[in-house]
Amino acid sequence: MGVGIEIGDMMNKAVITVKPNDSIYKVASTMANTDIGGVVVVQNKEIKGIITEGDIISEIVSKKADPEKIKVSEIMKSPVKTIKKETDLEEAIKLMCNLNIERLPVVNDEGHLIGIVTERDMTKAEPGLIELLREKEAVTAMKTWSEEEVDVTGLCEECGDYSERLTEHNAKLLCSRCKETEF
Repeated sequence: MGVGIEIGDMMNKAVITVKPNDSIYKVASTMANTDIGGVVVVQNKEIKGIITEGDIISEIVSKKADPEKIKVSEIMKSPVKTIKKETDLEEAIKLMCNLNIERLPVVNDEGHLIGIVTERDMTKAEPGLIELLREKEAVTAMKTWSEEEVDVTGLCEECGDYSERLTEHNAKLLCSRCKETEF
């Protein structure tokens, strides 16, 4: 399935990276000066982690910690989910929704960082798909429904088709056709 757009066609190749031993102050300054919401942590061409604005707020600002004394390695998220440039946009959107993340580092066959794709990049490429992404995020955040309580528009998690009436079944949002085959 898919929409026929590869991540490599929309990824940003100029990825801002930091090192595990950099201070959070340096990271925050870099992010502010380059107007980005997250950075990839790299050491010896290997992805070690990722840090976002949210991480800095929840781990440093809210705890009144000194950003000059805290190292990247202390608060970075690891391991990092990555994708390849050949990945279809639809698959990347589903992955981002399921993991509740806003950016995905793109790697080559050796696992080296070659780019990054964000919700903003996806919006530029396919403005309509970002709305589906946001709907799915909202639904994912409410994983406490019982059967038949959900009536959502979006992509079926089984076949990937667009449906205006998805229902939750076995922790998946399914179109009516896929739901029927589940029984």
